Parts: sequence; structure tokens; C-alpha cells
Amino acid sequence: MLSPVEARALPGGLLREPLIARDISGSKSAAQILQRRQSGDEPANSVVTIVYRGDTRSPEQLRQLGGFPTEFEGPLRNESYSLIAHHEAQGEGEKFQSAYTSTARLFGSTVYFATDAGKQDGWVYKIHATPNMIDMNDSGFLQKYARESEFSAMGGVRWDQIQGWVPMPRKAYPAARILQIQEETARLRLETLASEAADVGIKNATWPRTWIDNVEYNQKYEQYNASKGQPQLAGDAANLEKHGDKTLEEHARDFMRQNGAAVGWDERYFPFISLAATAPAGPWKGPFALNSEKPAY
Repeated sequence: MLSPVEARALPGGLLREPLIARDISGSKSAAQILQRRQSGDEPANSVVTIVYRGDTRSPEQLRQLGGFPTEFEGPLRNESYSLIAHHEAQGEGEKFQSAYTSTARLFGSTVYFATDAGKQDGWVYKIHATPNMIDMNDSGFLQKYARESEFSAMGGVRWDQIQGWVPMPRKAYPAARILQIQEETARLRLETLASEAADVGIKNATWPRTWIDNVEYNQKYEQYNASKGQPQLAGDAANLEKHGDKTLEEHARDFMRQNGAAVGWDERYFPFISLAATAPAGPWKGPFALNSEKPAY
């Protein structure tokens, strides 16, 4: 059985690189991205049905947990519902739990987390989006890590909404890092990973080629998509003033009342999805062992 820390913590010691200072191959700053989103020049991808998550935990571990729990350890407090606090991992340093689990719209931005910045082998998961997922880039605040293309899942992510996964070797990280700071960046896809890596001089690694299906994925999620940005949950000074009629916790409760049904959210457990109750009880019945990497190659 995993400890609570193993269940909720991000891969150990992740220190992400701020991308707001990049100016490589025409890359845009976070401020420019936000400005383009607000002006309508860059689409906010109002219909997002697939998101990804990089994680060092195996499919077997996640099946045992019932999915991806929310991040960090400690008590819940008002900042737990702040998107900017989650984005900047304030809960890790200040020891409070986040109400969110990070996912990403773009596959390429997940390799960092899957490999713990190249320190170990890991996994990338493909997840069907649901309305409890919030477009962070469209939530009206300036981000340090805008290229992560995050959709923040309030309450967590259920096991049965994971469509599949691939093992991600630590050798993938250097190529992904180089590609991610370019304009075409996280257009990086599993299907093009090997050729994209070769283009930047990394030719001798073995790359996953195809997704491994989760036979326990529930097709009911096909009817859903992620939510748009939620500035009332941003948590920065400007939005706190603008939406100060309620606390962040109250705004979060309102959001889940409107958007939690798709993932079976029960208000008694606010803000969490009761993942343990939805974890599969019987043995894995897939055509391959649950942690097998072979089908991806």
C-alpha cells in the first residue's frame, strides 16, 4: 500500500524551468501568450477532449490508488483552491494540500514530469478530459510556466478516464527539453518523438511508438470535455479583488457543483473525488501485464 505522501506528491524535487524569459526560434513569452489569449489571436481551445500527464508512478500504482490524487501534503486552506498557488507549487514549500491534479493539453510538456527532469524512467498517460479540468492558461493571470499548457483537474483524475499510457525513458528528456523551448515545442507528439529527437541530434535512444490501451477505460467519458478558464479561482491579487464576493473555497465549491457530476463527485468529500472507492477491485484483465513496456515498442 502506498503512503499518503507517495499517493499525492509530485515526482521528487521537481524544479521546473520558468519559460517566460525564453526567446528561442520565435518563442512567445507567457505575457504574450496571455495577451494573445485575451485578445482572441490565439485560440483558447474551447473544446479539449484529451489531456496528458507525465508521472513517475506506474500504471499498477495508479490503478491501486484509483487514479491521480491531488498534489502536495498538508491541511486544506483557502490557497489550496488557488490556481496560481498550484501552478507555483506553493503547497510543496508551505505544506498545504492542493485541490488540483496537473494535466497538460500538449504531450510534449509532460516528458519533464514523466522522467523527473531526466533522472529516471517514467510514464506518460493519455486521459479523457472532463469538466472538472480547468484551462489554466485561460484563467487570467500571468504564469511562469505557460508552455506546460496545464489543465488543472479539481479533485483528481479517475483511473477509468485514463485511456492509455506509454513508458517514457529518461533519455527522452534532453530532446523534449530542446524541442519544448521552440515555437513548435509541445506540438511534439508520441508519433513523431523519434524523428523530432533525431532532428536535434539525439538518435541512439529507444523511443515508445504507440499507446498501450487501458482496458478499464470507461467510454462514458467520450461525451465530455474540459472547462474553460476560471479567473475566479486564479488567486492572484487582481482576480481576488475582482471576485472577492466569495472565498476561493466557495468559488471552488460552486465550480464542482456545476462540473463534478461527470467524475462522480460527492460534495461530502469536497473538493476530492473519492478515488479509492472507484479503484478496480478485481485482477487486471488486459492482454499484457499491467506494467509491461513491450507493447509500446
